Amino acid sequence: MTKINRTENINGGDFSQEIVDRLSVQTIVVSPNKVKDFFCRNIRLTFDPYNSVVLFDGETNCIYGYILAHTMGIPNIDMVFQNRVDITTYLNNSNGLYISDVVIRKEIKDTPLIKLLNVLHFTYCEGDNKKEGLYVWMDLGEVIFSQTKQDNGFSTILLNNISRTFYDKCI
Repeated sequence: MTKINRTENINGGDFSQEIVDRLSVQTIVVSPNKVKDFFCRNIRLTFDPYNSVVLFDGETNCIYGYILAHTMGIPNIDMVFQNRVDITTYLNNSNGLYISDVVIRKEIKDTPLIKLLNVLHFTYCEGDNKKEGLYVWMDLGEVIFSQTKQDNGFSTILLNNISRTFYDKCI
């Protein structure tokens, strides 16, 4: 089941508009060594560092949020989406990215959270938002999923398919 944690602090650092202006979002694998070290030391579960994303201050490397993801499809699709042949057919023929953990400082909302979700989206579809057969999902007692494919343009700071689906769940 997906865990969503709104926390007072992740690894230090105050919070101000100046920091919000400096926030960067990257996949964990390409983030600065100080940021990667945090995950090596503190996160004991397995995750996909190529598709998991982190929100951090580019100047201090303090972490303000992250999403841990795993490449896997929804188990028991036929049971979860009973009598929905269109959905089960799509999911059975597609590849999924499971969001297992969302950890965000309580102050984070709006553009930084949208950007975090959109970078997850953009990374998973490898920069091709017209690519077929990819979806992102969460299990919050009910399975929620969204296709990464979108026919209109893509912006990292505006609501897109993934951020529109998961934004309210993450705040």
